[in-house]
Formats: sequence, C-alpha cells, structure tokens
Amino acid sequence: MRMERAYRQAIKCGQLFPDVDIKLVAVTENVYFTGIISSWLLNPTSFALSERAAVLVDNFLYMLINSPFLRIAKMD
Repeated sequence: MRMERAYRQAIKCGQLFPDVDIKLVAVTENVYFTGIISSWLLNPTSFALSERAAVLVDNFLYMLINSPFLRIAKMD
C-alpha cells in the first residue's frame, strides 16, 4: 500500500503517466525485485548484486515509465 501511495504521488508530480495501472505496477515491482533477490540468494556467484543493483533499479524505472503494458487499457 505504501508503494501505491508513492506511485499516486509520482503521478500527481508528473513523474509517471496518469494512466499507469498502479496496482499492476506494485505487483510488477514486487515480482521483479523478489525474483532478483531470490535468484541471487539461491546462487550468489551468478552475478554481483552489489555491482548490478543500480542498473537493475534503472531497468525497473525504465520499464515503469515506458512500458505500454503497465498502463490502464483504454476501451474504444
């Protein structure tokens, strides 16, 4: 719920498009970061989390801003 509030605030500030599906973004965020952490915990030698953390966060933010699949579908 806290992240949903943060996404609503980002929309108000113009940092996100107003048609972003906030609930879908919150689920996507949880799955994305849980998956990264789980993968690293299962095999910490597979990638250097501390070295890759910034680019992984950047990738999520890029997806959040640019993915049409995270927007509310418009009905014609």
